Formats: sequence, structure tokens, C-alpha cells
Amino acid sequence: MKVFSMKSLILVGLFVALSVPAQANTISVFNQTLPDGSDVSYFISHSEGELHPGDGFTVFDIGGFTGIISTPTDWSGGATFTGSPFGPSAGFDDPTLANVHFVWTGGIIEHSLASPPATQTYFNFIVGTNTSLFTLDDSRSQDHTTAGDEGPQVPGFVVVPFGPAGPGAVPDGGSTAALLGSVLVAFGVLRRRFS
Repeated sequence: MKVFSMKSLILVGLFVALSVPAQANTISVFNQTLPDGSDVSYFISHSEGELHPGDGFTVFDIGGFTGIISTPTDWSGGATFTGSPFGPSAGFDDPTLANVHFVWTGGIIEHSLASPPATQTYFNFIVGTNTSLFTLDDSRSQDHTTAGDEGPQVPGFVVVPFGPAGPGAVPDGGSTAALLGSVLVAFGVLRRRFS
């Protein structure tokens, strides 16, 4: 498996985010910081839905996982080596690498245009790692609709620490081709727009 440079991963992540359509009633996961080898921070954006106790997200296959450093208020964190309470991985879920889960523990809270703030951002989901290598992997999230119904399990992609314990879990086969294809489409659109 190829390990990418930090700059190329950030660029790919940016173009993936621009090329994937936004979905309502979801928790969107993003990288906050990518330091060289101690911990990695994530943040989420939540809009047009409700957070109920037990909603949250998983980041799959954290290499060199050493523990959860911090979570925002009303969130808790945990880790397993397989699976997610919010649905399966979009690619290969490496059983030798930790899947980190963050779960909302507060009361029911709505984020919608009818109930400002329409979008809420939660920062500092910090995961400890002992590696300075990074790769692209997937996340999975779930919340509730503004009607109180359980929302869809939504996949996403983020940069994760790549560990020596296994091959990582960059989506394989068709998933990788689709991901790279969407990035190339984004490059094409931007190239036409600025030429």
C-alpha cells in the first residue's frame, strides 16, 4: 500500500469534499490537524438534523492507536478493532487497526434552518497515535432527522494515521476507483473553470 505525503492527502481530501454532494441529516467528519506523529484531531459539522444520545461517528483503521486524548463536551469516545455502531466500513475494515467511535451523550439537540444555529461545529476529537504516516480511509456517521426518526448511516473519507500492524483500509477495488474518479472530475471542473 502506498503511503502519501501530507500535502497530497490534504489536496485529495479537499477535492473529495468538493466533489461529494452534501447530505442532510448527517454528521460530516473532517480533519482538524495532522501533526507528525503524536495525535490527530478531527472536527464535525452537524446541520439539518437532530443529535440524540447514541448518535455519532466512527473513523476506521487508526494506525498506531494509543488512546483517545480528548472529546468535546457531551461526547464520549471508545475504540474497537472491528465494526462500528454506525454501519460498516466502505472498504476493508482491518481487524489489526483500531476503529475509533465518538458518541453523543447530551440531550436531544436540533440543528436546522428553523432552529438556529443551523449548523453546529464540534472541535477537538483528538486521537493519540505513535505513527507519522498518513493515508486516506473512511468514516461512518448517523444521527436523526428533524422529525426524530433515525437517519441514514452516511459514509465519508478522512485522513488517518497509517500503522505498521496491517495494510490499512483504504477502500479497495471499485471504491478506490470511484474515489479517484471523483477527484479527477473535480480537477477537470476546476481546470475548465480557471482556464
